[in-house]
Amino acid sequence: MFLADAARANGGKVYTCENDSFKIELAKQTFEKAGLDKYIELIEGDLYRRWHHSRARGILCLSMQ
Repeated sequence: MFLADAARANGGKVYTCENDSFKIELAKQTFEKAGLDKYIELIEGDLYRRWHHSRARGILCLSMQ
């Protein structure tokens, strides 16, 4: 969320990937509630299989478990 807020301030975008359907829906709701959904692209599915279909240009993996 902090990265998306910074992206909003600088005209950028954050790309994130999630494979779990419950977490995908929760993330979408959270991004929309925070008003950051326009600055976050949620890539649904396995990161390594979906990455080449995204417009993202770099990768930074953070895992919060």
